[in-house]
Amino acid sequence: MMILLSCNARVVAPNLDKLSPVTRQLVSVINDSSKKVISEDVIKKFGLSDQSGTYVVGGLVQVEENFDERVFSDLNIKQRTNAGGIRTVTMPVRSIAELSTRSAIKYIEIDNALSTKEN
Repeated sequence: MMILLSCNARVVAPNLDKLSPVTRQLVSVINDSSKKVISEDVIKKFGLSDQSGTYVVGGLVQVEENFDERVFSDLNIKQRTNAGGIRTVTMPVRSIAELSTRSAIKYIEIDNALSTKEN
């Protein structure tokens, strides 16, 4: 199964220093201009979920003390929990690069997809 991405999506250069290695991989796949679709392999590898036609992923976001909650709402990011400077979120995959450019964001790490190991 292949899912089409919105053709009018803006490609933003992420701040790679703020992204975990796995998050960098996902952003690279999403921002690769030659990719017009998200493959089933990518969906499974990164644990993406389809929410009303938008692919989202869970994650942790470390924020500065002066963080403004409107950053999340502006990027359609849903905050699940708040533990001081660490927020658990559900975010559209297309918002990760933009989020990384915001000054009050220290670090972003997407959830790791779980898999079973067969003997």
